[in-house]
Amino acid sequence: MSTVLVVDDDISSRESIKAVLGGERLVLVSASEQQALEILDGNKVDLALLDVSGSPDNRRAFLKKIQAANPLTEIIMLAASSEAEVVRGAVESGALDYILKPFSVNKLRFAVDRAFRIIALKSELEKLRTVGINGVESEELFGDKSLREATEELEKQLIEEALEKTGHVQSRASRLLKTTRRILRYKMKILGIDK
Repeated sequence: MSTVLVVDDDISSRESIKAVLGGERLVLVSASEQQALEILDGNKVDLALLDVSGSPDNRRAFLKKIQAANPLTEIIMLAASSEAEVVRGAVESGALDYILKPFSVNKLRFAVDRAFRIIALKSELEKLRTVGINGVESEELFGDKSLREATEELEKQLIEEALEKTGHVQSRASRLLKTTRRILRYKMKILGIDK
């Protein structure tokens, strides 16, 4: 069973998220950064939902601590709409996605499901990297690329194919990729895909 860690100082927010996701996944909750780091130390956490209230520098530092404690944990930032710039900075620092509060149950589930699809893809890539395919050594598949580089290359290829199939209409391509147009545009920018 996959594990989600919810880090939010608002008890109603923590409990609401736990109620929505709890049937499908093990959901651990934390009211503080210190408690979250203790949970990360003793548990394999696949995904962390991190509220960004507080100073931007503290949240980025906390994001880095989570990544250092468990590099395989993906992070989705939760923020009030007025904190959108803070979250964008966090995404640039390595968070997978962000959700603006208040959010609907469907939006939360969509973002979490998308994150777990990405986690599964990364896991498959890592297996291919270590084992190879049908006797072909992983060196032949990836060369000297890191997992991040191989993932970015695959992501770029998928985005380019989706854009081609949809006549370069970003809203259609984002639906095909099961992501938001905002995330698609962001990924296109960081992957160097022309509009």
